[in-house]
Amino acid sequence: MSGTRCAYCHDQLSPHQGLSCACGSRLHKACARELGRCPTLGCARRPEPRCRAQQRPLTPPARGLLALGGLLARWLS
Repeated sequence: MSGTRCAYCHDQLSPHQGLSCACGSRLHKACARELGRCPTLGCARRPEPRCRAQQRPLTPPARGLLALGGLLARWLS
């Protein structure tokens, strides 16, 4: 069983169940509907399906790090 728990009700979450927030919190869909926002103190975002969160484009610094990693790999080989 997964060690991941809902940030609102603290029940178990399976790896493909529930919603996630940009801050990293995970919660059941019903809990997100009931609360209407992320339960993490200081986070004002609304949780969204995990698949949408994983499809976000890379930020410019992340793209730069990937390019730098490619150059380093070529230099070391």
